[in-house]
Amino acid sequence: KKASISIMSNVISKFFERGWNSPTLMTWGNLLSSSGKLLILTPLILIKYNIDEIAFWYLLLTINSFVVVVDFGFYPTFSRIISFVFNGLGQISDVSDKIKVNNTGKPEWSFMERIYGTINSTYFFLSFIVVLVIVIASYGPINTIISRTQQESVLGSSYIIFLISVVFSFFARRSDTVIIGTNHVALINRWNIINNLANSLSSILIVYCGLGIEWLAINQLFFSVLLIIRNYYLEIIICDKRFKHFKMFNFDLDIFKWVWVPTWKSGV
Repeated sequence: KKASISIMSNVISKFFERGWNSPTLMTWGNLLSSSGKLLILTPLILIKYNIDEIAFWYLLLTINSFVVVVDFGFYPTFSRIISFVFNGLGQISDVSDKIKVNNTGKPEWSFMERIYGTINSTYFFLSFIVVLVIVIASYGPINTIISRTQQESVLGSSYIIFLISVVFSFFARRSDTVIIGTNHVALINRWNIINNLANSLSSILIVYCGLGIEWLAINQLFFSVLLIIRNYYLEIIICDKRFKHFKMFNFDLDIFKWVWVPTWKSGV
């Protein structure tokens, strides 16, 4: 009887371990936990806030979703390039699907450092471009909503705080390309699930307790800063802490030109 219990325990343990380390399951968990926030938070916002505050907040969420589009295709391209180099690509070459890439099967760390510095420099510059594009696209609608309320200063401050959070969230994507490209998909999505659940809980508490829109914006800023810190920590512990010793900002024009063609095609 004890032997059968032990076998069953091992089977269950292995089952959960496989799920815990499954990129597919963790990715679905990330998507579900992210969607769950909207499903629970939306009814509360509709009850607790007035129509102008609701319009303001959901316009901010629309802006946040638009960030993915303004990425211009760098995210999938950099992830793919990191993956090639992690699997042995050691020089600038054609990495299209139609051509077999010659590689050793082992990470080329010296080449990886050049790409790593270029990714960070590119995303640092893009973060400000993204905010500029967002301000140009959203200032008119946002200003129209704010002018109809008696909370112009509060909503104006919330808008600025939210824009700052967008900068941090966008810059954090640089680490995603590295973590995903080095085949740590399950790892980052496990942390994304935790982040989504914590963000959802705090947002729900803010709305439920009747706090204003500005607190939702502050909450968004807090988790975007936390995202940068978390991603940096994950980045420096993977791959035997190799990335910890790389120079963070080291723009390489040759690398940028190399990735630009597949980038704009992905963006389109």
